[in-house]
Amino acid sequence: MTVLTFDCATQRDFSSPSGAGLPRQETLNGVKIVRVNPSGGRLVKLQQWWMHQRGGWRTTHWLMGKNLWPLGLPSGLATLVPLALMPADVVTVINWHFGASFWPCRPRWLRGAPRVAIPILHIEQEWSRKTLYSRMLRDCDATIVCTGA
Repeated sequence: MTVLTFDCATQRDFSSPSGAGLPRQETLNGVKIVRVNPSGGRLVKLQQWWMHQRGGWRTTHWLMGKNLWPLGLPSGLATLVPLALMPADVVTVINWHFGASFWPCRPRWLRGAPRVAIPILHIEQEWSRKTLYSRMLRDCDATIVCTGA
């Protein structure tokens, strides 16, 4: 089993340019852990550079729509390459508060392994009503929910 996660130990690390400084890869109790920098890598730098170019803002909105939430920190763009290189049987996407959850929930035709959503949505909060969530849920093969019942 492999876990792909961010190099974060505290909430503050999610917006840190260097992360928490934890090992990039390690094995704990037989589980391989791969950590990526929360501020992203080359793809994020390219995206930020593009946004400052003439027409960059407009083309980004054309590609992403009005909701740029997936481009915030921690950066899910940093997970794309490691996720594509992992021989996964299934990918689980947990805690959809951060825009990073958008990237593993790609449309079915763009991915190999099935996706399982564990969104942990606080339905009483405004952020849990993003219209993008319905597309993300539709692109997952299964959903696990926690209820108060």
